[in-house]
Amino acid sequence: MLCHCIRKEKIICHIRHGETDWNVEKRIQGQTDTVLNSNGKRQARLLAKALESKPCTAIVSSDLKRAHETASIVRNYWLGKEDIDDDRESCSTRDKNTKATSIAHVPKIITDSKLRELHAGDLQGAISTDPKISRIRTLLNGEWKQGKTNRKYPGSGGESLDDLVSRAYQGLKNAAKLGGKGGHVFVFSHGGLIKSIAKDIIDKTNKKTMLKPATNCCLSTIKYSMESDSFEIVKMFERVISEDAKDDTG
Repeated sequence: MLCHCIRKEKIICHIRHGETDWNVEKRIQGQTDTVLNSNGKRQARLLAKALESKPCTAIVSSDLKRAHETASIVRNYWLGKEDIDDDRESCSTRDKNTKATSIAHVPKIITDSKLRELHAGDLQGAISTDPKISRIRTLLNGEWKQGKTNRKYPGSGGESLDDLVSRAYQGLKNAAKLGGKGGHVFVFSHGGLIKSIAKDIIDKTNKKTMLKPATNCCLSTIKYSMESDSFEIVKMFERVISEDAKDDTG
């Protein structure tokens, strides 16, 4: 007898947004609502093509524009639309039947503010390589490494590592529940959130792993068990596009 029950183990494809001008300028974005630049849109389209054969039963995105726009371009590419960016010729000449999943099965995008980037308080908009800014971040990261993960970024709205990780886990669990029978969820969010979650999962499993840069449009694959309420890293920060991509320091 075939079982049509919902899978208890979900696969989360956790994706960082495409490039923004602030990535190029190495500005701290935080929750500043920046948008993709032309290269970021191209990266998103390349990402869509690279992932088009993967199953997808739900799409969830941060409500910040750079993540949502990346998700929208990926979804529109899968739907065969030609107006996903300004490069009309390259879009119109592709095979609209390349997506393995039919149009009826391409999910709508659901947004969740819990998947926003860490709010960096007064440092949002600052150049990350500025000596003064770099010193503040180094001191804060040092405190977090010492276990003082409740220390917040200075200024209005600034969050701590605890704030970020707590809401990020809730966002991923909410996304996993949307996976349905297929259990493959695409989640679009941000470099700081993606790295913080990955590090926390690794720390809980007592594995020693060197974290690589979480570049624009990188893919991390995570298993979530609904029975044990636990996460497992399958792959981290996989570069699925050949396009030059900035790391999360900007």
